[in-house]
Amino acid sequence: HRLPDGKPLWGHCDFMMANPPFNVDMVDATRVKDDRRLPFGLPGVNKADKVGNANYLWISYFHSDLSPTGRAGFVMSSQASSAGHGEAEVRRKLVRTGDVDAMVAIRPNFFYTRTVPCELWFLTDIKYREIVAAYNLDKDRATIEEVFARLMALSKNMDDEQHRAAREGLKESELAIFDLMQKATLAATERERIKQSSRELLAELLRIIAPLDQWTEKEQTRAEVETVILDQVFMLPEPPYTPDDKDAMAKMLHAHVWQQSRGGRFGSEAPDGQRA
Repeated sequence: HRLPDGKPLWGHCDFMMANPPFNVDMVDATRVKDDRRLPFGLPGVNKADKVGNANYLWISYFHSDLSPTGRAGFVMSSQASSAGHGEAEVRRKLVRTGDVDAMVAIRPNFFYTRTVPCELWFLTDIKYREIVAAYNLDKDRATIEEVFARLMALSKNMDDEQHRAAREGLKESELAIFDLMQKATLAATERERIKQSSRELLAELLRIIAPLDQWTEKEQTRAEVETVILDQVFMLPEPPYTPDDKDAMAKMLHAHVWQQSRGGRFGSEAPDGQRA
């Protein structure tokens, strides 16, 4: 692909907006491993030489296509910000460039046609480089302290989910399930009941999944996981939930558990020996 003036996209885009497909799997690693638009490497390759999740391929492509003053905004799966293993290594390298300007968490049911949560990512070379440049100048102590304060404020913004989990009295893995189960119209007592349901569901799923390797490939375990989710969801009160609410919720929860498990992230806060 090229720009109207004939230049390649790589390194020449001043502005970019995108809504790539989430969690694409089975990308042929042999076809993309030498792509110069992947300077941070591949986000994990399995024994079949396939990239298990293409989210960070997309992110690397968008970053590499930007010009030195370019800016990008795109929709991304909410799992990308917490993905582990090879994806975490790519994310670490990307963050160290200073070009990740902001990440905005979007709650479930934000879009008309999609119920799953997602994130908005913004990449730019400008803000962080200006801060670092100010630090590198021969300034007085007050200026240096101001620069550090600005950097600390930026760093603090990256921990919002951790702070929110603490406010809710939940672990981050429980919070992810709670977000999929709650409704905006819940009363305070109902929210506490859903929090407890989130804790119980996570604990029961870990009891089934944790002892197993690759449970997603075992038909019996897949059926058990689905049953546990359905049992927990269909015990929720009506109202405020409707049968349609419960059906949609069960599907979202199953997809969440499946995707997090495939990436080795489900129950990542559980003690050793009790992690999927």
